[in-house]
Amino acid sequence: MKRSVYPACLLPLLLAACASESAGPPPADTKPSSLAEPAGAPSMPLGGEDLRPWLGRWVVTEAYGSAQSGQRPRPPVGQRLELGEAVATDLDGRTCVAPSFRGDGASEAAFLGLDKSTAESLRQIRPRLSVTCGPAAFGQYLAVRDGSLLAHVGGGTLRLARQADAPAPEQSVKESSAVEPPPARSEGDAPSPRAVYLASYRDQDTALTGWKELAKISPLLQKATPELTPVTLPGRGKFLRLWAKGLSDVDGAKLCKALIRMLPDCGARDRR
Repeated sequence: MKRSVYPACLLPLLLAACASESAGPPPADTKPSSLAEPAGAPSMPLGGEDLRPWLGRWVVTEAYGSAQSGQRPRPPVGQRLELGEAVATDLDGRTCVAPSFRGDGASEAAFLGLDKSTAESLRQIRPRLSVTCGPAAFGQYLAVRDGSLLAHVGGGTLRLARQADAPAPEQSVKESSAVEPPPARSEGDAPSPRAVYLASYRDQDTALTGWKELAKISPLLQKATPELTPVTLPGRGKFLRLWAKGLSDVDGAKLCKALIRMLPDCGARDRR
């Protein structure tokens, strides 16, 4: 039976890819750099049984490893999930029909496993949403004041931003012309020479969303074009490997240096 429960004490509070192919030690600096909410951040009231502030499509914009667990988040930047009353998906690509929801509160410090000496702003109680699919846990999300969600996956922490609604037709044409879908490739095709491996995604739309998000972090991607090569991983299924094509060796090295915290496998040679 689907249920949505939010304690009345939360009324004044606000709601603020695929998996990578391997796991390994996180970068040395694994603490999220922007968890403290900015002054005057917009709020989104949450209370009663109103799920609307949570519902919709969310996209991973930042990913951080966990020094405690020695693991890093698996879904790369650009991975999406859907929170809906009838159907929900998670960051591992699973789908749940008729999910159940429960709301309560937790601080960012507790959610992230930080010690008690953290800043006061990280010890304030925020809305938290727990999703279950039948008897099984299906995800947990903490809303923070900048409008994003925090989630735990694979021992690490992800930040998710709400994905904007579909753009108007003129805007859609501009955006689609900015990142053209790459030509279809066959499984087993090698990437272009000197193409730089970025991450692996479940489908083309998610991969191109990831490309757009990564281009906001490194302008070097504006000099490159995306390339996708299909691959089937034993026990994991089908993926699309995303490559940056058209960069020099120097620019490729600079690109991975800028993205290594979010894409620890950037530039991996064993993907060819």
